[in-house]
Amino acid sequence: GLKNFIAERGVAMQNSLSANGVSCWAVGNNDLDEKLASFSIFPNPASHYIRFNAAMPVQNIRIYDVTGHLLLEFQPLTNEADISHLAAGLYIVEVNGMARRKLLKE
Repeated sequence: GLKNFIAERGVAMQNSLSANGVSCWAVGNNDLDEKLASFSIFPNPASHYIRFNAAMPVQNIRIYDVTGHLLLEFQPLTNEADISHLAAGLYIVEVNGMARRKLLKE
């Protein structure tokens, strides 16, 4: 049935419930969730450059200040970024519009 069709494609079903005889599932992609969870930034804190490690291709990086203003957006060609021009402080680094990590700039 539908449950097997979805499960065979690597999609996890959680919180199955039935309302008025209709079964409903919350679905998610466990593989994608695991890859996003493995995204890391180092060194942290950093002063000049950050490097990132991800189990999936990094297509887009965004850096926000703590008020949510977008400061920097780029498509990385390597696994590092120059942050020397940023003022010391706390930032949020976002990868592929999904995974977010805090970054302390010294």
